[in-house]
Amino acid sequence: MYRMLLPAAKVLQLDYVNGACIEFLQKQLDPSNCFRIKEVANLHDYTELLSSSEAFIKQHFLEVVKGKDFLSLSSDDLVKLISCNDLAVSFEEKVKIMYLMHYNSIYKNQFSMSPFQIQLRVNLDSLAIHKKLF
Repeated sequence: MYRMLLPAAKVLQLDYVNGACIEFLQKQLDPSNCFRIKEVANLHDYTELLSSSEAFIKQHFLEVVKGKDFLSLSSDDLVKLISCNDLAVSFEEKVKIMYLMHYNSIYKNQFSMSPFQIQLRVNLDSLAIHKKLF
Protein backbone atom coordinates (compact mmCIF):
# COMPACT_ATOMS: atom_id res chain seq x y z
CA MET A 1 0.00 0.00 0.00
CA TYR A 2 2.77 2.46 0.93
CA ARG A 3 4.42 1.78 -2.45
CA MET A 4 1.46 3.48 -4.13
CA LEU A 5 1.00 6.18 -1.50
CA LEU A 6 4.57 7.45 -1.38
CA PRO A 7 4.95 8.47 -5.04
CA ALA A 8 1.44 9.93 -5.16
CA ALA A 9 1.92 11.89 -1.94
CA LYS A 10 5.24 13.23 -3.18
CA VAL A 11 3.82 14.35 -6.55
CA LEU A 12 0.79 15.94 -4.90
CA GLN A 13 3.02 17.44 -2.18
CA LEU A 14 0.97 15.92 0.61
CA ASP A 15 3.50 16.33 3.39
CA TYR A 16 1.18 14.86 6.01
CA VAL A 17 0.75 11.64 4.00
CA ASN A 18 4.50 11.48 3.31
CA GLY A 19 5.24 11.91 7.00
CA ALA A 20 2.71 9.26 7.99
CA CYS A 21 4.13 6.77 5.47
CA ILE A 22 7.69 7.43 6.61
CA GLU A 23 6.73 7.08 10.26
CA PHE A 24 4.90 3.83 9.47
CA LEU A 25 7.91 2.42 7.62
CA GLN A 26 10.29 3.41 10.41
CA LYS A 27 8.15 1.50 12.89
CA GLN A 28 8.12 -1.53 10.57
CA LEU A 29 11.91 -1.80 10.28
CA ASP A 30 13.13 -5.29 11.10
CA PRO A 31 15.97 -7.53 9.91
CA SER A 32 13.83 -9.08 7.19
CA ASN A 33 12.78 -5.84 5.47
CA CYS A 34 15.36 -3.16 6.30
CA PHE A 35 17.13 -3.36 2.92
CA ARG A 36 13.84 -3.04 1.03
CA ILE A 37 12.83 -0.05 3.15
CA LYS A 38 16.26 1.48 2.54
CA GLU A 39 15.75 0.96 -1.19
CA VAL A 40 12.34 2.68 -1.07
CA ALA A 41 13.83 5.58 0.89
CA ASN A 42 16.65 5.92 -1.60
CA LEU A 43 14.29 5.70 -4.58
CA HIS A 44 11.98 8.43 -3.27
CA ASP A 45 14.77 10.53 -1.73
CA TYR A 46 13.51 10.32 1.85
CA THR A 47 16.68 11.16 3.74
CA GLU A 48 15.19 10.65 7.21
CA LEU A 49 13.94 7.17 6.32
CA LEU A 50 17.23 6.37 4.58
CA SER A 51 19.16 7.37 7.70
CA SER A 52 16.83 5.33 9.93
CA SER A 53 17.15 2.22 7.78
CA GLU A 54 20.95 2.53 7.55
CA ALA A 55 21.21 2.98 11.32
CA PHE A 56 18.97 -0.05 11.85
CA ILE A 57 21.10 -2.17 9.52
CA LYS A 58 24.29 -1.17 11.33
CA GLN A 59 22.84 -1.73 14.81
CA HIS A 60 21.28 -5.11 13.98
CA PHE A 61 23.90 -6.32 11.52
CA LEU A 62 24.33 -9.83 12.91
CA GLU A 63 20.58 -10.40 12.57
CA VAL A 64 20.36 -8.71 9.17
CA VAL A 65 23.01 -10.97 7.60
CA LYS A 66 20.71 -13.95 8.10
CA GLY A 67 17.98 -12.53 5.86
CA LYS A 68 17.29 -13.11 2.18
CA ASP A 69 17.63 -9.42 1.33
CA PHE A 70 21.21 -9.45 2.56
CA LEU A 71 22.03 -12.12 0.00
CA SER A 72 20.87 -9.85 -2.82
CA LEU A 73 23.38 -7.08 -2.03
CA SER A 74 25.94 -6.38 -4.70
CA SER A 75 29.56 -6.98 -3.76
CA ASP A 76 30.21 -3.22 -3.81
CA ASP A 77 27.28 -2.54 -1.46
CA LEU A 78 28.39 -5.35 0.81
CA VAL A 79 31.98 -4.11 1.02
CA LYS A 80 30.72 -0.57 1.64
CA LEU A 81 28.52 -1.84 4.47
CA ILE A 82 31.23 -4.02 6.01
CA SER A 83 33.66 -1.09 5.82
CA CYS A 84 31.42 1.12 7.97
CA ASN A 85 33.14 2.13 11.17
CA ASP A 86 29.94 2.26 13.19
CA LEU A 87 28.81 -1.27 12.34
CA ALA A 88 27.84 -3.08 15.55
CA VAL A 89 30.41 -5.88 15.07
CA SER A 90 34.12 -6.27 15.69
CA PHE A 91 36.70 -6.02 12.93
CA GLU A 92 37.30 -9.77 13.14
CA GLU A 93 33.59 -10.49 12.71
CA LYS A 94 33.54 -8.28 9.62
CA VAL A 95 36.36 -10.24 8.04
CA LYS A 96 34.76 -13.58 8.92
CA ILE A 97 31.46 -12.49 7.40
CA MET A 98 33.16 -11.35 4.21
CA TYR A 99 34.97 -14.65 3.85
CA LEU A 100 31.80 -16.62 4.49
CA MET A 101 29.87 -14.55 1.97
CA HIS A 102 32.62 -14.95 -0.60
CA TYR A 103 32.65 -18.70 -0.33
CA ASN A 104 28.89 -19.00 -0.19
CA SER A 105 27.80 -20.60 -3.45
CA ILE A 106 25.20 -17.89 -4.00
CA TYR A 107 27.94 -15.27 -4.12
CA LYS A 108 30.63 -17.11 -6.07
CA ASN A 109 29.50 -15.63 -9.38
CA GLN A 110 28.63 -12.19 -8.00
CA PHE A 111 31.80 -11.17 -6.18
CA SER A 112 34.14 -8.96 -8.15
CA MET A 113 36.81 -9.12 -5.44
CA SER A 114 38.92 -11.91 -4.06
CA PRO A 115 38.97 -12.55 -0.31
CA PHE A 116 42.40 -10.91 -0.19
CA GLN A 117 41.08 -7.75 -1.89
CA ILE A 118 38.13 -7.65 0.49
CA GLN A 119 40.34 -7.98 3.56
CA LEU A 120 42.74 -5.36 2.20
CA ARG A 121 39.85 -2.95 1.61
CA VAL A 122 38.47 -3.46 5.12
CA ASN A 123 41.98 -3.18 6.62
CA LEU A 124 42.74 0.04 4.73
CA ASP A 125 39.44 1.59 5.76
CA SER A 126 40.11 0.66 9.39
CA LEU A 127 43.66 2.00 9.25
CA ALA A 128 42.43 5.31 7.87
CA ILE A 129 40.12 5.67 10.86
CA HIS A 130 42.80 4.75 13.39
CA LYS A 131 45.24 7.17 11.75
CA LYS A 132 42.76 10.03 12.28
CA LEU A 133 42.69 9.24 16.00
CA PHE A 134 46.43 9.89 16.41
